[in-house]
Amino acid sequence: MKIRSLPLAALTGVFLLTGFATGCRREMPPEVSQIIRSSVETETLPAAIQAQKERVRAWEEMRHFYRKREFQPAWSDVKGPGPHAAELISTIDSLAADGLDPRRYQADRLTTLVEAAKADKSLKSPDAQRRLADLDVELTYTYLTLAAHAATGRLTPETLRINWDSQPRNVDLDARLETVFAGKATVAESFKTLTPPNPAYVRLRDALARYRKIEAAGGWPAIPAGPSLKAAMKAGDQGGRVAALSTRLAASGELAGPASPVFDEPLAAAVSRFQKSHGLDATGVVDEETLAELNVPVAERVRQIEINLERWRWLPSSLGKRYIAVNVPEFRMELIENGKKTVDMAVVVGKQQSQTPVFSDRMTYLELNPEWNLPSSITGDEIVPKLASDPGYLAKSDMEVVDSKGNVVADAGLDQISNPASGYRIRQRPGRANPLGQVKFMFPNEYDVYLHDTPADHLFSREERDFSHGCIRLERPVQLAEVLLQGDPDWRGSKVREAIQTGVQKTVKLPEPLPVHILYFTAWVEEDGTLQFRKDVYGHDARLASALAKEPIVTVDLPSLRGEVHAAGK
Repeated sequence: MKIRSLPLAALTGVFLLTGFATGCRREMPPEVSQIIRSSVETETLPAAIQAQKERVRAWEEMRHFYRKREFQPAWSDVKGPGPHAAELISTIDSLAADGLDPRRYQADRLTTLVEAAKADKSLKSPDAQRRLADLDVELTYTYLTLAAHAATGRLTPETLRINWDSQPRNVDLDARLETVFAGKATVAESFKTLTPPNPAYVRLRDALARYRKIEAAGGWPAIPAGPSLKAAMKAGDQGGRVAALSTRLAASGELAGPASPVFDEPLAAAVSRFQKSHGLDATGVVDEETLAELNVPVAERVRQIEINLERWRWLPSSLGKRYIAVNVPEFRMELIENGKKTVDMAVVVGKQQSQTPVFSDRMTYLELNPEWNLPSSITGDEIVPKLASDPGYLAKSDMEVVDSKGNVVADAGLDQISNPASGYRIRQRPGRANPLGQVKFMFPNEYDVYLHDTPADHLFSREERDFSHGCIRLERPVQLAEVLLQGDPDWRGSKVREAIQTGVQKTVKLPEPLPVHILYFTAWVEEDGTLQFRKDVYGHDARLASALAKEPIVTVDLPSLRGEVHAAGK
């Protein structure tokens, strides 16, 4: 294509216009980036940030973000705050769906700061420059703190002084923010990539939305105290209590259809469904314990769901394709393979004084007919007092004293046995009286906690099973051993049971290491959609709820941080 030549006068006009536009273009004053630098590069972080690991992380990510930008503002240009600022503010409320508290992120305050920055018609004054810089830092810090909270939790377990040792996901927060400014994602879309990807988290988040609707509609009625309610009672004897029961179960979904004052079979079936989803015996009878669970207010259940969503954020992205999960408040163990349960059984967990910790490790071997090396705490608290009153106690209990090399010590004195520094310990030989039973599953860990058999089978019939010294007792350990060793041709069929019958201790290596996750969830949703609740056996829910309620708001007093003196304070 042939380009026609322009007259010289026309070309001169074009150059003049271009030069005029370039010379008059508004540029960001360098003072703005200088203020941002002085704010984010401060060596001493505010106390409210130092006390929160997640907020320290957000601050470090913010430094990295601005360094890459050479401390140029991200949310504003010379015309003022851009559309991303309003988008972030509008997204804050939506994150309540994940159990975050929008009030902590001060959307109204950010809106006021944005409006103040928009009102500045020029960036020539120091006050206008400072307002724009401070707004930019506030928005970035708010985004990154929200991102940290959505990805790995509002709090870390160590701040609660509980035994919770898990590896949370490693999420690049400032990279998410960069996708927003690169036009690859909206603010809302970037947050959706931060929350835990586990389907169980998604199901629980959906349950939170459903229970908030129930709360908004007025919740459910309390059922007055009285004798146990059951289907065998005459309708005339039940009256308003049964009507309240029916309304209560209709509200939470166990009872389909309208409420009725008659305790009929459909209502009894609804009671049974409620009992199953709360870890109670499914009798269909509203006894005292069932009534107590029915009368937990919906607001308390909402809080319980929010707490357990927070716990999901403490966990890694994936628990593994094949793993063992023990949920302490549920008193159950599951073997999960490709998302499906293949083994499911009751367990006994630690009592209040010796709580089972929450952690993850890898099972590498198991022991058939195991010996029990008693921890020094049990030796000192339980065995030594018995020996003091009965010197023959060890022999009667099939126990022996051994030294640090495992050699039997026949003449150990009580003072040596009771002193951990002596290197002596008590060992119980394999047998029916051994508390470890016939099988012990080993995943060496700092807590000295493992899965094992138990001769005390009667404990599995109880609803609440927190009786151990911290280890986890299994209802059907031999079955689990057989399943785990299926990949080893030497242990197929009845080989495990035959080895146990010999009474000889034997260590068996697993075909491949198996992840083990000891968890603590008091609310979760099964794959079939059933929402489950359990009691807070160790009080972890209460501590977490209290800590979350005390969590400070997300903000930074940037002028004070820079050591500036406000005119109003002179």
